[in-house]
Parts: sequence; structure tokens; C-alpha cells
Amino acid sequence: MFKIVSFFKFNVLHLCVDILTLLLIVVFINVIPLFAPPTFVFLSYAHIHYNISLNILIIIGLIGSTIGRIILFLYSKYIFGVIRKWSYIHKREKKWKILKTLSYKKPEEIALFSFIYSILPMGSNFLYIFSSIVNVNIIPIIIGFVLGRAINYTISVMLYSKFLTFTNINGISDLVTILLTILFLNVDWNKIITKFHLL
Repeated sequence: MFKIVSFFKFNVLHLCVDILTLLLIVVFINVIPLFAPPTFVFLSYAHIHYNISLNILIIIGLIGSTIGRIILFLYSKYIFGVIRKWSYIHKREKKWKILKTLSYKKPEEIALFSFIYSILPMGSNFLYIFSSIVNVNIIPIIIGFVLGRAINYTISVMLYSKFLTFTNINGISDLVTILLTILFLNVDWNKIITKFHLL
């Protein structure tokens, strides 16, 4: 009986260590702004090679990626605070301010955008870097992100585990992140939001 209990305790402890290790790796992956492997690829690898339950992996992925992206949001905000004095940035900053207002007055619209974006097979680093630059309300971003990524990770891990595709998605994702950030920073959001009566 003692051997059974000891064996059970050892397995539970081993599982807890594995889960904590996976969680820390996912957090680290999501703290990095560029050139990190997509979270779903790492989760798929763990699912295939360590036979960890898909449900547990999705929960680990959601918690780890959310913590990592919040850290990314916070330090990106600090970095942008340093470069805000540049004339190029300062001239364009007034074009984004309305997004901050929108995020507080109509958070459901920001959450919906975050949800739709997070379902897509694209890196979420853009979402958090741009949000930090504009200084929007991060709560609706997180809500949409968690709900969208729950769907994204489930589908992606299942497909990757079966077909082992998307191996070259990392470079494409980083390129899209850079292009989207540049594009969104040069858009006059005041005109767009006023024209479509979004606020």
C-alpha cells in the first residue's frame, strides 16, 4: 500500500513539474516580441512527444501566453515612453489617441476585434505591441485574446499533431507583425472612426 501511495505521489509531483516547466516556457515564448516560435507549435510538440492531454495543454497555453503578452505589453509601453519624444512619433501620436478613447467607451468593440484577430493563424505580438503604443484599455484585448486563442490553439494543435504542417510560419508571422505595426501606426484613426461613426 505504501509503495502505491509513494508511486502515486511521485507521478503527481512529476506531472506538476512538467506542467510548471511547460508554463514557464510558454510565458518566455510570449514575452519575446519577435523571432519566437508560435505557441501552438510548442504545444503540439509537447502533445506529440510527451502525450500530454490536449485540454491541459490548451489551459497551459492560454495562461502562459496571456501572462507573457501582458509582460510584453508593459515593457513595450515603457520602451515607447522613451522614444515618444522623437518628432516622427510625436507628429503621428494624435492620429491614434481616439483608439484609446474608443477602448474605454466601447470596450466590446475592442474585445470583438481582439477575438477575431486571435482566432486567425497570426502572431499576437502585433496586437499587444500596437496596444501598448496606443495605450489602450488592455482588459478587452485580453478577454478577446483568451477566447480567440482557445479556439486557435485547439484547432492548430489538432491539425499540427496530425499533419505536421506550418513549419515555416514563424518567419511569415514576424514579417506580418512588422508590416501591420507600421501600417496601423500610419493610419489616421480619427478620420476612420469619425467616418464610420464608431464612437
